Amino acid sequence: MVVIRTAFQYQTMREAMRQGTKGPVWDMGLYVRDFGFRLEDVRMPLTFFQGEQDTNAPISLVRKVVSGLPTARLITFEIEAHLSTLCNHFDEIAKVLLGQPPDGG
Repeated sequence: MVVIRTAFQYQTMREAMRQGTKGPVWDMGLYVRDFGFRLEDVRMPLTFFQGEQDTNAPISLVRKVVSGLPTARLITFEIEAHLSTLCNHFDEIAKVLLGQPPDGG
């Protein structure tokens, strides 16, 4: 199952870059721009799934953002990084998104 997910991730990244780098560059710019709204004004329930070893979006930054979102919750994976979180916990994340309790919870 992990091999299939890894292949899917590869295909997704390849497709994202197929038409050039404009989209990914714009996406990276979001890391350094103001969002144009205040986090505390967001009222939609949000769940963040975060690998604690992620160097693309460091856990300290994610915790800071989540703390400013009144309806957000954070589910962390201690030994996972950026893409490995989704690849290695796909079923668990899907359960949560479908309103089912996470594994072990």
